[in-house]
Amino acid sequence: MYKTIKTIIILVPTLLLILNSCGRIIKEHPDLKKRIIVLEKHIQEREGEVYDKD
Repeated sequence: MYKTIKTIIILVPTLLLILNSCGRIIKEHPDLKKRIIVLEKHIQEREGEVYDKD
């Protein structure tokens, strides 16, 4: 029990730091944000195609 709490205490801040740095990068580079949106659309389209085949 103590080990899991310790790992959570360590993991949560690192995850927040990673997300924060990613957010900063996206804010500093608007074209990167556009690329990510395009990638998300592609992924959604691919998923749609996969579902349509079933």
